[in-house]
Amino acid sequence: MTIWHDAPGHRGLVFGHSFTLTCAVGKQIEGSSAMFDSMARTLIILGVVLALVGGLLLLVGKIPFLGRLPGDIVVRRGNWSFYFPLTTSILISIVLTLLFSLFGRR
Repeated sequence: MTIWHDAPGHRGLVFGHSFTLTCAVGKQIEGSSAMFDSMARTLIILGVVLALVGGLLLLVGKIPFLGRLPGDIVVRRGNWSFYFPLTTSILISIVLTLLFSLFGRR
């Protein structure tokens, strides 16, 4: 991406293997593509995490007791219903806390 000088006093911005940003006062800030590499890694990790969460959501529907535990609140009146999985949320929270505490230590 290249933005050229289009007005007096206005400098350009050039992206490539390295980038140069020239401010209106004439100072140059130079850097390598490390910024773009870290952004790419972040996007890849975010994509993998979203895929894993999507897979977990598909598997959760196949666990028969999940969502119907004692303590889950269900109210049905006429044409509407309200569902609040209190016990299921607490159980999932405990399991995730244990997993993160076991695998998160370095």
